[in-house]
Amino acid sequence: GAYNYVMMVDADIFAEGSGGFDIASALSAFTMTSPTGNNADAVCAFQVAGRSANYYDTFAHRGPECKFENLAGQPYCAAQSCGGGMVLYTMAAIHQSMCNYQYINEQTCEHVPFNVCLASHSHGRVFLYKPWSVAMAAGGTRSDWNCVSV
Repeated sequence: GAYNYVMMVDADIFAEGSGGFDIASALSAFTMTSPTGNNADAVCAFQVAGRSANYYDTFAHRGPECKFENLAGQPYCAAQSCGGGMVLYTMAAIHQSMCNYQYINEQTCEHVPFNVCLASHSHGRVFLYKPWSVAMAAGGTRSDWNCVSV
């Protein structure tokens, strides 16, 4: 195909005082998909809010807890599903699995069944990538954390 990647973007990362993302951090996420990286099928931005170290997008996240700390020693965490406002998928994973996004109901985040489908077709290498941070405004306080120096 003509494209090697697709990026899902949730536009609310720019709304109501949220800070969006740093383009250099987004570009570095592509390294996670290479054979010399983690050979990831999907890489999610790490959504932060306020001064909390917790991953903010709990609606999409399935997997072990991942904290916004120890970025130099542990820049990523494995997950079964994540969203984070931005997700980078390899086209190989999408084409080979033939998975697609489907609405289930209001209680189910659309990323979850999509990522379950990918995993059921041997494309379950999903990671939260901490340097690709997305600063959300929660309770009126936008996160001022970033990973520019990492």
